[in-house]
Amino acid sequence: MVIWMHLTTRFTEEMMSLAKIYCNNLDETAAPEGGGFAEHAMISLLGLRIFLDETYEMIIGLLRVMPPILETIGHQPDDLPHPSTLSD
Repeated sequence: MVIWMHLTTRFTEEMMSLAKIYCNNLDETAAPEGGGFAEHAMISLLGLRIFLDETYEMIIGLLRVMPPILETIGHQPDDLPHPSTLSD
């Protein structure tokens, strides 16, 4: 479990780094008309879903109990988007 958590945390750190390079404005939200979730954090969550090969609902559930990963994306459990927000 420790190795899995380390790999997942490391992957998320790399995704955040790449996503921040991609995003022009780090303060811009992914849904400017009504979302407070940063675009680079959303990209990281999407990458994490692919990396773990899980549903968005499962990813949100996992993140609620994974403080190191939430810290990496800069959010708290109550900040997480509804799984439907992460649909393709």
